[in-house]
Amino acid sequence: MSSDTALAAEPPTPAQVASFTYDAFLSYNHQDEAVAAGIHKGLHRIGRRMGRLNALRVFRDTTEMAANTDLWGKVTDAMDRSRYLIVVLSPRAAASEWVNKEVAHWLKGRGPEQLLIVVAEGHLDWDEATGRFDPDRSDAALPVLTEPKVLPTEPLYVDVSGDAPWDARHRRSGTRSLTWPPPSTENPSTNSPAMMSASSAAFGAFAAAPSAH
Repeated sequence: MSSDTALAAEPPTPAQVASFTYDAFLSYNHQDEAVAAGIHKGLHRIGRRMGRLNALRVFRDTTEMAANTDLWGKVTDAMDRSRYLIVVLSPRAAASEWVNKEVAHWLKGRGPEQLLIVVAEGHLDWDEATGRFDPDRSDAALPVLTEPKVLPTEPLYVDVSGDAPWDARHRRSGTRSLTWPPPSTENPSTNSPAMMSASSAAFGAFAAAPSAH
């Protein structure tokens, strides 16, 4: 994907915002299901705390992309009807053709303004000189995010990798789900100004943006 195409994409107009079906589309590798499910639940809680009449609407694909040849069209349709894209990054996501494809589609059509990043595992290292995540030092970066000048500046992201294995009280069938936002009493690092600022800026966007409902 051309970086010029991504940067030239325009944010949605107020009329487009009003027509959106979903507040957010969650892009993730299915091995990061626990994190995606935790974010999904957390966004519903945030919606209630903001005093919204309706819960935030989140599209989260719970099927395997390869299971249905027509699924890609349905996924792109859901993305096109979403105000924000939240992508969960990890080394597994970085190796996923589909997560990369979803983010590339978003950047081409909508640009980086409504892209929110959550790091579930791994590292991101921003290279200011090339305007991308350094592919040699960023094991969680998608290929599309390592293309030169794909993003105008280093994007804001929330790193929850230090909270793994998340909340073991919700373990089911050997998996552990994420409590979102991570409880500060259990992980003092979430009390840091950087984490609190990142969480507020990223997910506070839903409070500032016009409701689609």
